[in-house]
Amino acid sequence: MAKFNQVIECLKNGGTAQRMAWDAEGDKEIMMQIPQRIDKDIVPRMTSVQNIVKPKISTVGSGEIEYHDQVIIITFTDDEQTPARATYYVPTWEDIFADDWRLTEPADAYFIRMTGESMELSERIFKLNKFLHTDTFAQLTTQKQQLLKKQQEAMNTYLEILQECIKLEDKSQSE
Repeated sequence: MAKFNQVIECLKNGGTAQRMAWDAEGDKEIMMQIPQRIDKDIVPRMTSVQNIVKPKISTVGSGEIEYHDQVIIITFTDDEQTPARATYYVPTWEDIFADDWRLTEPADAYFIRMTGESMELSERIFKLNKFLHTDTFAQLTTQKQQLLKKQQEAMNTYLEILQECIKLEDKSQSE
């Protein structure tokens, strides 16, 4: 059995957790969603975002949406009809002070690090792209501008490689 501080570390490392008090059969688990940045081309096709909000998203920053630091609780009903159900999870004080937590299936730390690095790199690329369209950038010497554009290309290449590695690792974990 574990304490809540251990639950937090488990979730941050890609694991899941459940309380024995919720259900002895283990039909509920909490997990931290993997941070994602959804490309502006995908946002209009998302079914998890209301249509009325999609145009607003397209006007902010680069038109992308980012999910991060979300913890959800998933309920598994094994009646061959009801799909698994996910909703947000906010711990109660009883959950925080409970000592009946069971930590389950901790994920590979390498995969979690790659995912986090991908998110951080995406954010840096976003900020650099924004800077490249400012008056400050326009006032730099040609040589400095060229170096920043090369940096942008290298960062984009690195991000593509990370995302490919994440896809490969994700496939190998699901097999």
